[in-house]
Amino acid sequence: MRKVVILAGVLLCSAMAAVAPANLLLNGDFELGELGQLGSVTVDNWITWGNSGWHHSDDGLKFDDKGIKLWWDATGIYQDFTAAVGAEFLFEVYAITSQTEALKGWDAVVKAEWLDASWQFVAGEEIGRFYGEKDDKGIAGDPISTWKLISGSATAPEGAAYGRIVMVLEQADNWQSTTGGAIYWDNASVVMVPEPLSLALLGAGALCLRRKK
Repeated sequence: MRKVVILAGVLLCSAMAAVAPANLLLNGDFELGELGQLGSVTVDNWITWGNSGWHHSDDGLKFDDKGIKLWWDATGIYQDFTAAVGAEFLFEVYAITSQTEALKGWDAVVKAEWLDASWQFVAGEEIGRFYGEKDDKGIAGDPISTWKLISGSATAPEGAAYGRIVMVLEQADNWQSTTGGAIYWDNASVVMVPEPLSLALLGAGALCLRRKK
């Protein structure tokens, strides 16, 4: 009986590993690619537009060796992934602003966009944002020099064949005349949310592991 339980545990643990969500983004930590000004260098597997940003290595503003910095809304970065209609995806990315370049008048925004098989836009939605200080209104934004996880889920709508994660700056609500500072991004991920059967396998595998111990 013990051998049967152990075998079942091994099989379930294998199933658990098979269904564990994987990051659909390549180079989600921005470690690959040359350092330098966006528009002049390539960040592997990412598409950038504009040149108001850097693939940087600034101390304290990245998790490992490299990250992305943006300081104007004419510049942004995105990556596409394969999607299936009705599938739910969890989007996550970390953002921080520094003491010397505190974000003012801008919000850093993460968006999900959906495209059809011909790469035509189908729909889009906001996942979340890092709030910059609204200087002229005296309204504080998110804490400075503190990483914020921007996270949210979105479901691929009818007609979608591809999904896209987009990171960009936008003018903050009620901003007046002052904009400045920069946002730093790192460790982006998009994972497919497991279906109920997969969740059941995950739970059963974990239970067998506890019993095995």
